Amino acid sequence: MKPTRMTCKSWENPKSISRHNQKSHVWYSPAYRLFHYTAILTGLFFMGFLLNFFWEAVHGVYLYQGHDMTASRYVPMLFYVSGMDGLLILGLYGWMSLLWRDPLWMCNPGIVWGPVFIISAMILAAVIEYRAVFILNRWAYLPAMPTVSGIGLSPLFQLAVTGLISVGSVRCLCLGR
Repeated sequence: MKPTRMTCKSWENPKSISRHNQKSHVWYSPAYRLFHYTAILTGLFFMGFLLNFFWEAVHGVYLYQGHDMTASRYVPMLFYVSGMDGLLILGLYGWMSLLWRDPLWMCNPGIVWGPVFIISAMILAAVIEYRAVFILNRWAYLPAMPTVSGIGLSPLFQLAVTGLISVGSVRCLCLGR
């Protein structure tokens, strides 16, 4: 007998799987759910980390003051900020899970999550950049950085773009969609 493919509906509701196939599937077991959530969160973090590492490496030297440092200082800084961006993407995923009241909101075709995710990420990035640039004076932009109200466009779009690609990639890899 050929097993049926897991869908979000059948995973969340074991009664939606036919009686004949229930014994051969473990998709509704708590252990499988824990494994699935762990795979999604791990995938989101690492995809977000890699994308943000690349983004930071490409634009940091050219658009920020004080980033012309030696590799022994620059690379650890890249690891740190990319890790923080990976955690921010996990935080956005958690926010969306609370907003939609569904930890697998990304596989629900009835949810238009893209615009909400982008707007949430841009608001979060704007708050972080404003605080770091104007309140804490942690960094400053070079004249090459395009800005809107003093906030750099590259960091403003970074979290939204890398987060959207991360969620889309994990959706394809973990859920086959």
